[in-house]
Amino acid sequence: MRKYETILILRPDLTEEQMNEEVKKVEAFIQDNGARDLSVEHWGRREIAFEMQKVRHGWYVCMEYVSDNNQLNDELVRILRINDAYLKFQTHRVNDKVRKYKG
Repeated sequence: MRKYETILILRPDLTEEQMNEEVKKVEAFIQDNGARDLSVEHWGRREIAFEMQKVRHGWYVCMEYVSDNNQLNDELVRILRINDAYLKFQTHRVNDKVRKYKG
């Protein structure tokens, strides 16, 4: 089992309800594809380090999960690219031996 972390940046013009709906869709997709121990942290609306698509702020969400499915991340990227609600996203594998700080 491998541990993954996905960070999503959603458009700032979404209401909090719309943002929560989009995040729940991603949560459901991840769980339906065999991921376990899903935890979601809403970091709130923050300023982005650089302008993306003429936008300076975004809703930040961090998801951590454990999965054996190697195609899960490829399919997740495909789904997120299609959806206009997401400005940016990144998924990476977390190595517990290297990561000492979790906050």
